Amino acid sequence: MTAQEISKAFVQHYYTTMASNREGLMGLYGDESVLTLETSECRGRNQIMEKILALTYQKIQHDITSIDHQMISSDSVLVVVTGRLKTDDDPPNSFTQTFVLRQGSGGIFIANEVFRVILHNN
Repeated sequence: MTAQEISKAFVQHYYTTMASNREGLMGLYGDESVLTLETSECRGRNQIMEKILALTYQKIQHDITSIDHQMISSDSVLVVVTGRLKTDDDPPNSFTQTFVLRQGSGGIFIANEVFRVILHNN
């Protein structure tokens, strides 16, 4: 698969699962995965899933604006996603999310992930 095909399939799967069944994301992380969510860093599948499952929203919607990608090596793809995020009845905010996807023995997993909501002061 090309970087574009991997990125497109991954993004669709990730955000659909985040919206419908957060527990289903567990298989995308490995024991050495790292997530930075705003200013909080989590290491390993268990810590990452604890953080994701502790998020307090009931409904989430991601409107994806762009997906950029680059092959890093023969087994790694960099994916950068931008868009708008809406949770529950809160107003939408811009966000950016960056992933490093790696090929492992069980398939593709998230090696590194950084998420940031972009707040603009008026």
